[in-house]
Amino acid sequence: AYQSLLMQNHPNPFNPRTMIPFQLQNPANILLQVYDMRGQRVTTLANGFHPAGQHQLLWNGTNSQGQPVASGVYIYRLQTPERSESRKLVLQK
Repeated sequence: AYQSLLMQNHPNPFNPRTMIPFQLQNPANILLQVYDMRGQRVTTLANGFHPAGQHQLLWNGTNSQGQPVASGVYIYRLQTPERSESRKLVLQK
C-alpha cells in the first residue's frame, strides 16, 4: 500500500521559519502548499518530482509575493497522485 507521511512542522509555533518534514514511499510528483484558515492559498513550497525517502521543506512565513504573513493558524497540505494530507501550523509573532 502506498504511504506518504506528512509530519508535524517544527518548531511549532514558529517565528520566523519552520521546517515541514514529509516522507515518500515512492518517487512522486507532489504539491505542498500553505493555506490560511479561509482556505486561501498563501504560498507553494513544492510543485514537482521528488524521489522516495525523507524530505524537509522550509517555510519562512511569507506569501508567494515574499511578504511576511500575519500571526495565526495556517494549514499545510501535501498532495501526491494517491492522496492528500493536511496539518496545522501556528505562526506566532
